[in-house]
Order: sequence, then structure tokens, then C-alpha cells
Amino acid sequence: MVQSSFQYNFVNHCSNSAITPLVYIGLTHQCAPLAVREKGIPDRELQAMIFARSATMAHGRMILSTCERFECYASGTGADPEQWIDCLADWLGIPRALFSHYASVLCDDAAAAHLVRVAAGLESRILGENQILGQVREAFLLAEGQGALDATMSALARAAIRAGKRVRAETSLNAGARSIATIALDWLTGLGISFPSSSVLILGSGGLAGVVAAEIARHRPGELKIAGRNIVRCHELAQKHHATASHLSELDSQLARTNVVLACAATNGYLVGPSTLALRETSSAPMYVVDLAVPRSVDPAVRKSGDTICLVHLDDLLEGESGHRENINEAELIVRHELQRFMKWRRERAATERIRDLLGSCRTPQSRGAAGRRELHRRIERIKAEVAA
Repeated sequence: MVQSSFQYNFVNHCSNSAITPLVYIGLTHQCAPLAVREKGIPDRELQAMIFARSATMAHGRMILSTCERFECYASGTGADPEQWIDCLADWLGIPRALFSHYASVLCDDAAAAHLVRVAAGLESRILGENQILGQVREAFLLAEGQGALDATMSALARAAIRAGKRVRAETSLNAGARSIATIALDWLTGLGISFPSSSVLILGSGGLAGVVAAEIARHRPGELKIAGRNIVRCHELAQKHHATASHLSELDSQLARTNVVLACAATNGYLVGPSTLALRETSSAPMYVVDLAVPRSVDPAVRKSGDTICLVHLDDLLEGESGHRENINEAELIVRHELQRFMKWRRERAATERIRDLLGSCRTPQSRGAAGRRELHRRIERIKAEVAA
């Protein structure tokens, strides 16, 4: 599935074989449903394995993995889309036919444009969201730490991060931009939830859980609880927000005395299901469950547990969400400028390599004569003209 949401008509300079090819393969909210995306969320260990196994496929590799997207960028002569689809499907454990049906594939300039737009917040469901820039930076640092960056991928990632910083500093695209946490709370308050009289349980202790906990704490809930696998992080997060901490082994008893649950812990299996809710002390009282995790933490089957369970998953929550569109034109101009800078650098790098190869081949007696030097000069000027075009 080839997808491009932007309208730029870039000239494809990559017809020149000296320019390092770029390939993008992605499963995002734009092209794949949550049930497919959640299969393609690699943990750090799996990402390290992908980096290692793909070393012979492309010199430059970068993986961007968030709740909204799994994206793999590759640069180098071995950046073949079909090979990447085969390998990624295998490594992620997704049937090849399913992966290829939903995957978005972009090449060269379009692949570069996509990453820059992502970092600028223009490809998010919440336009101008703040978290994505940090996630792109983390992906860059992870690839760097894995020794997976060639000159092209490094330059592209830096261009994307620079564009993201500029959009946030020079426009108001993200001014007042809502986060997943604020959207979740808006959904709850829209249902008439009174936080001062509610017992709120947050599942997870990572970055998303921290953002959600901070937002919940502002509403002064009657009780705030943090539960997760890493009890040390749970205690640290609980201490910041006057909450109590517990291990997931105590989840059943915690759920029994809770009426609002926000799941932020991505797992390989459901943490909350019909059986875990069976011990609720007040089974006739409404329970509101917001699953923000990808992969999902809450079994969709809990909806069948009774009329008192109200469950919303991430894609349901964000459906129709677009964020603020003010000053989007200014953001687009910044993206275009940074893309043009990157593409110019890319052409100049290719020209330098072509000139170097040309000089290396012109060492025969014939090339040292006047006619040979004139021909060499013409060919060098032709390469320079192509770069300037």
C-alpha cells in the first residue's frame, strides 16, 4: 500500500544512481487498524535484533515505534522495499499478507518528507502534539547507539528533529495542543465523572503513565493508585502525585475498589479481562475503563461483562480528533525548507562522490592531455549543473 498524505511535488533526483536510496515501511493509524498496529510494537530487545539482522540489508536504519506507529527507515543500496516487507513481517511475527496489505511504503524524497512531517507533528492525529518530537529524537539516539546510522540517515534524522524544533519555536501549531491524557480526561468528564469522589487506578509506570498521572492529579481525585510491574518506578511516580503504589500481582484487589481505570502499560497480553473484574465489590456501580496502551491492556470482551462497564480504546478515543489547524501553513513552510536543505545536501554528496570517481578514472595518458582535461572539465561542470537544478 503506497500512501502519501502530503501534496508536495518533489522532483525525484534519485534517478541518479549515486544518490543513496531511501525506503520507508510503516504501520500507522493512517493505514492500519489498532488490531494490526498492536502486533507490530517491538520492545527494545526486539528492536536491537532488527538492527542487527538488517545490517546487511542497508547501511542506515532507524526505527520509530509509538502507540500510533511502527516505522522503519532504511538508506543504502540494499534498501529494497519487498525484502524489507518480508523481513519485518517475519521479525514482528505478523503474517506477510497481513503486513503487506496494511503497510505504507514510500521511497526516496517521499520517505524523507514523511519523517520530517512526523517530527513536525503534521502526521499525528492530534496536530502539533508535543510527544512525537521527543520520540523521533529517541529513535535517532537508539539507532546511533546501535551503530545503524550512515551519513544519509543521520542527516535525515537531524533535518527532521530540526524541523520539529522550529515548528514548536516559530509557530503556534502546538499551542494548546491536546495530549492523549487530556483527551482521555475530557472523555471521562463528558460522562459526568466527578474525580473528587472517584477512585482512579493507573496501570503502568512509564512515560505515558507519568503524563496521565500528572493530568489526573490536577483534578484532585478522591484516591489515586499506580500499579505496574516495576514497583520501584510505581513508588517514584506515586510519590510525585500523592498516590499509592502496588505491584500488578495485586491488580485484582485494586480493581475491586476502583471505578476509573486508565491503562497505560503496553503488554503482550491483556492485563484486564472479564475474570479480573469479577471480584468488584460494587458490581452494580459503573466502572469506566480507558485503554491508552498499544498493544492493548484491556480485553475488549469486558464490554460484555455487564452494562456497568464502559470501555474505550485508543482508536475509539481519537476518532475524529484533529487538533488545532491554526498556523499550519507556517509549519508546512518550515518542513519544506528543511526538506529542501536535506535534498540539496543529498545531491551535493552524490555529486562529490561522482566527481571523486571520475577523477579516479581519469589517470590515463590520454586524459592528461589538453583535450582530456577539457572533457574532464565539461563532465565535472555537468555534474555540478545537475546538483544545482
